[in-house]
Amino acid sequence: MYPFIDAQERDADSLLGDLAASAEAKAAESLALRRSTLEENAELVAIAASEMARRFAAGGRLFTFGNGGSSTDATTLATLFARRR
Repeated sequence: MYPFIDAQERDADSLLGDLAASAEAKAAESLALRRSTLEENAELVAIAASEMARRFAAGGRLFTFGNGGSSTDATTLATLFARRR
């Protein structure tokens, strides 16, 4: 995961720079993947959104779940779709 880190590393500034560069690269890769996925599947996302809206209007519910880090994504999604009573 971090090939530049080894037990012999003694230069803290260099290590921190490498860690920051790695985090920035991973964030950029993640953003690019999200954008390309949405662009490639825009029509399917629109269809799914319409179907969800139709079902919500008919009283349907959205169940979310996740394990580990994805559980926070599930919670966020549930919050976005929560309806006050």
